[in-house]
Amino acid sequence: MDRIFLNIFALTIAVIICGDLFQPVVAQTISGEGPPIVKMPFITIVTGNTAKIETFVVPNGAEVTVWIEWGVSLSYTEVTAPETFDWIYGASVYRNLYGLNPLTKIHLRVVAQNKYGITYGMDTTFTTLSEPILSEPIFVHADSITQTSARLHVKCRLHGADTWIGFYGGTKMNESLYEFRYVYIGSGDMDVETTFVVSGLIPNTVYNIEMDVYSHSRWITSNEQTFSTCNDSAAKGLLVPVKVKDMKGRINTRRFGIHTMATDCEDRKLDELELPPLPPSTALEARFLVKCIGLGTYTDIRQYISPTQIDTYKLRFQTDAFSGYPITISWPDLDSLYAGRVIMKISSDSLDMKTINSCDIIDPDLGLVKIIAEAPRPIAGVPNVITENAAVVGHEHGQINAQVNPAGLATNGWFEWGPSISYGRTTLEKGVGNEAGHIPMNEFIFGLQNNTQYHYRAVAQNSSGTIYGDDQTFITTEPTGVEILESMPSDYFLYQNYPNPLNPSTIIQYHLPAESRVSLKIFNLLGQLVSELLNEDQPVGLKTVEWNGSEYAAGIYYYKLSAITVADPRKTFSKVRTMLLIK
Repeated sequence: MDRIFLNIFALTIAVIICGDLFQPVVAQTISGEGPPIVKMPFITIVTGNTAKIETFVVPNGAEVTVWIEWGVSLSYTEVTAPETFDWIYGASVYRNLYGLNPLTKIHLRVVAQNKYGITYGMDTTFTTLSEPILSEPIFVHADSITQTSARLHVKCRLHGADTWIGFYGGTKMNESLYEFRYVYIGSGDMDVETTFVVSGLIPNTVYNIEMDVYSHSRWITSNEQTFSTCNDSAAKGLLVPVKVKDMKGRINTRRFGIHTMATDCEDRKLDELELPPLPPSTALEARFLVKCIGLGTYTDIRQYISPTQIDTYKLRFQTDAFSGYPITISWPDLDSLYAGRVIMKISSDSLDMKTINSCDIIDPDLGLVKIIAEAPRPIAGVPNVITENAAVVGHEHGQINAQVNPAGLATNGWFEWGPSISYGRTTLEKGVGNEAGHIPMNEFIFGLQNNTQYHYRAVAQNSSGTIYGDDQTFITTEPTGVEILESMPSDYFLYQNYPNPLNPSTIIQYHLPAESRVSLKIFNLLGQLVSELLNEDQPVGLKTVEWNGSEYAAGIYYYKLSAITVADPRKTFSKVRTMLLIK
């Protein structure tokens, strides 16, 4: 996995174009719900065999998964590893492509999918240079793993230049827990293997590892790998996830618990990290307050001393006082984790967290709750697996989902899948953590046949055993044009056209929640009207229109949907999307 840098931003648009395509818009903040928004990617670095891609994605109201499809033609035969994130405002996503051939034209497009649908970015091309040819990572993995250490084993391909490598990694919550500064490994045209040892790790814990390869004053980052330290029966702990959700749908997940290797203060190796100052008061933010960790921490872990100990955790939270309340706080079942009481104190009220699994905070003046947990039961057992229904399914791909409870031990998970109950294929094995609660696990699978049934099940493994989830199935769709959800939106919605880029025709689909007077127009890059596809009254439902661009020049075009509700003309809708015509 390449590094992902998350940046909060609001989209400001100031467009002045003649005609009826655009209305001037100022300081428009993206806060809707729909398929993700994908910006045109930038090719920031190109060499003879590598390229660095930067793009911007707006989740648009839901957790989003992003990947890049690329190849030497519009068939896009290669796919980067999908990455899922839930940053509400947007993300800058960076990817490295390597193993390319010199002087070769490469096509790529960014694809993003959330629960509302899938968005295909425009085709972008670049041509690799004749030189320089950078040194490249071949593999990085961990071996000779013990309870507290591991040997990091890497292999690089050198192409005649002086080359340095560096490692960095950590846990899911603390990705910079350990690192090695750049080490010179040589030059020449050859493959080089070397090893490093990391120590001071925590037993029963999943760690990630990445490698930077530096040559010709540029670096290339390897894909992320994970490994789990060995089980130590003396090292016990439990970690309880607590979700804080406001009325805007924003979610913070925070964790509390105990561990035999915890201390009375900051424990970086257990993901207990000091935080920066609070964000603005309108942002959702939840953090635990700890006496010796100044501004709080997202993970509060106390030392496990005895089965009768009592620990008190203070959870502070904030959100927009006008539109963020009520706040819902939820947690998993606690019966197996604590022998005694677990009480949440909200002002003068007390809730039994073992008999309910959520509560609502209505009063904006209440920004703190206390959790009093008695008699912890640090556990170490086999994982629990729940295979869930597939999410958005297209004619060539699908997202498969599961919930995994690591049961207190470092656990890896993967999916088995195929056209029959014998499966035959697996996804990559990934670390899912060591919590004492269910953690979502999902994967995208590609290269499927349309209108075909596929079987899949989730598998989880830790030092106590391997558990297989129940079999689930899904059926891929027919390639009808636009990937959409089975459940239609409840409001007006204009989908991204498909195919995009188009040559020469494309399908445009939209949804009407009520009988409406509808106009669908095509404009060129200058905002000039080139075609009016329809102007009529239409009933409620999903509508499909085809546009043939054979009579028009190649380039960027816009399609604009305008609608007025017949029963209530005050309810109007207008949306513009972009498409690319190639010839």
